[in-house]
Amino acid sequence: MAFAVLIAMLVGIGESGLRRMKAIDKSLSDITGRSDTAQLARQALTLSNSNSRITLEIFLVRDRALVDPLLAERSENSKEIGELLAQIASRCESEKEKRLLSAVEVARKPYVDSYLRALHLLVDEGKHDAAVAVMVNETLPAILKYHAAWNEFVDFQNNQRDLATKQTEVDYAKGRHAAFLMMVLVVAVALAIALMSIREMTREIASRIEAENQLRLLLDGVKDYAIFMLDPSGRVASWNQGAARIKGYKADEIVGRHFSCFYPPEDLQNGKPAHELEKAITEGRYEEEGWRIRKDGSRFWANVIITAMWYGTGKLRGFSKITRDITERRRAEELLRESEQRLTLASTSGEVGVWDLDLIADQAWRSVQHDRIFGYESLLPNWGQEVFSRHLVPEDRQLVKQRFEEAFQTGHLVFECRIIRADQARRWISAKGEVFRNEQGQPIRMMGVVTDVTERKEAEVEKRKFMDRLAASNNELELRNREVQRATQMKSKFLASMSHELRTPLNAIVGFSDLLAEETPGELNTKQKRFVNHIKQGSAHLLQLINDILDLSKIEAGQLEIRCEDFQVKDALPEVLSTIRPLAMAKNIQVQEKLETELPVYADRVRFKQILYNLLSNAVKFTPKDGQIDIDCIEKGNFLQISVSDTGIGIRAEDQQLVFEEFRQVEGSQKDDHQGTGLGLAITKRLVEQQGGTISLVSELGKGSRFTFILPAGSKVTNAAQTGKPVQAAIAVTAGREKPLVLIADDEVSARELLASYLEPDYKIAMADSGPDAVRKAQRLMPDAITLDVLMPGGSGFETLVALRKTPETANIPIIIVSIVDQKHVGFALGAADYLIKPIRKPVLLETIRKHVPFPGDDDQAILLVDDDPKTLELLEETLRSAGYETQSVRSGARALEVLSSKFVSAILLDLLMPGMDGFQVIRHVRQEPTLKELPILVMTAKSLSPDELALLGRDTQALLQKNGSWQQQLLVEVGKVVRNRKLARSAGQS
Repeated sequence: MAFAVLIAMLVGIGESGLRRMKAIDKSLSDITGRSDTAQLARQALTLSNSNSRITLEIFLVRDRALVDPLLAERSENSKEIGELLAQIASRCESEKEKRLLSAVEVARKPYVDSYLRALHLLVDEGKHDAAVAVMVNETLPAILKYHAAWNEFVDFQNNQRDLATKQTEVDYAKGRHAAFLMMVLVVAVALAIALMSIREMTREIASRIEAENQLRLLLDGVKDYAIFMLDPSGRVASWNQGAARIKGYKADEIVGRHFSCFYPPEDLQNGKPAHELEKAITEGRYEEEGWRIRKDGSRFWANVIITAMWYGTGKLRGFSKITRDITERRRAEELLRESEQRLTLASTSGEVGVWDLDLIADQAWRSVQHDRIFGYESLLPNWGQEVFSRHLVPEDRQLVKQRFEEAFQTGHLVFECRIIRADQARRWISAKGEVFRNEQGQPIRMMGVVTDVTERKEAEVEKRKFMDRLAASNNELELRNREVQRATQMKSKFLASMSHELRTPLNAIVGFSDLLAEETPGELNTKQKRFVNHIKQGSAHLLQLINDILDLSKIEAGQLEIRCEDFQVKDALPEVLSTIRPLAMAKNIQVQEKLETELPVYADRVRFKQILYNLLSNAVKFTPKDGQIDIDCIEKGNFLQISVSDTGIGIRAEDQQLVFEEFRQVEGSQKDDHQGTGLGLAITKRLVEQQGGTISLVSELGKGSRFTFILPAGSKVTNAAQTGKPVQAAIAVTAGREKPLVLIADDEVSARELLASYLEPDYKIAMADSGPDAVRKAQRLMPDAITLDVLMPGGSGFETLVALRKTPETANIPIIIVSIVDQKHVGFALGAADYLIKPIRKPVLLETIRKHVPFPGDDDQAILLVDDDPKTLELLEETLRSAGYETQSVRSGARALEVLSSKFVSAILLDLLMPGMDGFQVIRHVRQEPTLKELPILVMTAKSLSPDELALLGRDTQALLQKNGSWQQQLLVEVGKVVRNRKLARSAGQS
């Protein structure tokens, strides 16, 4: 019964429990459905984690043979995930379930897309770095969102399952009196369900831990990106190798610190770190580029992505932060922007138009200047080959087409053509471009520039016309030049003929008039002397005129030879003064020289002396008696400045430029008769300018003039030898010969006689009337010197010179050219010792011979007596001649200098007190002459001498005798001493 009651109770309880069971079944069905749905979600999530693992393996394994199975496995997993999503979708009933599942699908798509793109870059294109960049920048954040969506969905299912479980427990509590067995069953079922849920939750947690570990391994292996987690307060919670490399912190140094330590001070002041987190919380994600700070304090430009992470309950879990160092990219972008700015500036300014033609689309980008060249103020909307062709002049289209076809072959486009502008004006353009090709080598683009070259083309046309006119003018000028050259040749022939025809008779006139003036043939009366003096003056004037005209003609024809060398002015000046001083002494003009530099001058020595002579002779000519002439030489930079000043009549201001013109002379007083050609200063100016110098004049009428010329200075060290002039060693006089023998070679009898009269009786003379005769006599007689004319029958003198130099016996004989032909460079080049131009003066010939032929002795040379008192001269002559000495007497200092310039003497016996030029002046002039520096001077005077005068005489003279008491014996002693010393010196020099 009890059993029946129990049965009844059980039945009653069963009925009640049945009702409860239905409710419980419904709850259990709900719990089961939720559990199954969660199980399907966990399977999908497990497959997704498996795909993440496969992804890591694919990135780590680059062998395609190993990658393909992994790709196949992942593809199968993805297919199963899709099927699971479909099953889960069919189980979803509530709107929230559908919304949460939709969120999973939405989160899955960017994750799958970015992953597939990364696989494509890695597997198909082999771009590992680019694939990693996609994985880090896109796939990893998407994975996190995708897992978060799944977690939220699973959490919802678990929550719903928990609610159903609680409802079941309530139903069980209400129906526990219904049936114990039913309750046990329900409890058992509940316990089974709970146990199953715990197992599933454990699997889910383990799955999540595994996924997180795999993700951490992936993130830790990335070195180009700083990937780390922040807790909700912004403190660093994780750290990967890329973060350590980029930011410089180790994990134990940075974990736990606030991420604001990465920001520069200006961002901290603005509260930027907190603002970024707030924005990430609000919008879910924050991204920017900006400056960040490394551990060492250096800055780098970073790309930063901050993503907010949430629990399924909506609670903030923290933030993921990805940082990439893009400093180099930023620098490259800045350089690119600068380049683009320059290109933009270049394309919008200047005269060059820039174009970029897409050959596939037949569309060109152009600069504004490009379209302006074609006549448009603004850019046309479209521009292609057809538009360009329409602007071409029809005649040039084929040429341009051909140039484009050539460019497609060579890669370079260059052409010039004519265009028709929008305003119908015709212009010339120049185009240049380069062709760009694709990987298959096909032309796809062409870039280049275009410029308007109309002005250049017009200039070329004008230039061609000008060149044609110039060519015609040149032809005409060439014809005229030929005529001028022919006229110049005829002029040169005329001048050469005139030189020969005039100099030949003039040589005889000058020479024999000199002999007559010296009374060599016999004494002349006063009238004869006056007539001879007129002949000398006229012949000298005519000779100077001929020389000046010939020099001027050579200068104008550019035939004057200038041979520049370095030499000292102080060495050349005495040679000029030896000629000028006698002229100055005749007018009692004092000539003072002041050389303030040791720097040599670089000039032609002969022409330099000619310049000085012209200026000094002019100064003497236009300076009255008792005047003064000053010669100054100073250094002026790289030049020497030489000035010749006088106290003469001066030159009017209006005439100062005219004096340098040909045949011009200044006008003096009517009583003055200044003979001259009017060519001296003109030639002087030309000679100075041809040697790189200038000449100027400063003058005041009635007070004098100052001529100043400037010539280049030479080097500090000068050579002793003269450039271009061979130095011949003087040969000794043939042994046993009393006097040197000079062979005179000239075809004219008068010329031979004149030279012989100059040289006798100091030299023995032999004569030859032709070149071959001169060679024969030179070999037979072995003369000490030869004078050689150039113009002779039977061969020129130059041929004779060559023959004498080739013959060993005559090779060393000094040969002096004496000719009317001025070809010094030829003579010196062939071996001449010296070169004299007819007509020549006796002193010049004697001095030249003496340079090359040493005189054997001075026993027959006279002692020159200089005194204004005739009785004293007579007494001196008697005293010396009685002792065996030859003497020559003169009564003035000026006459003494004239004798010294034309004759050898053994000594000078000199009085100090003389009118005009006194003895002191004579001593000074003698010591200034290079050839007379060693000439002994004995002074005999009745003058009381001051200490300074005694010192001067002690330095520059060899003896001093007083004209009181018995002086004859002392004179003979001193003269004998001087003569013996000269003989000893000469013997030492010859030994």
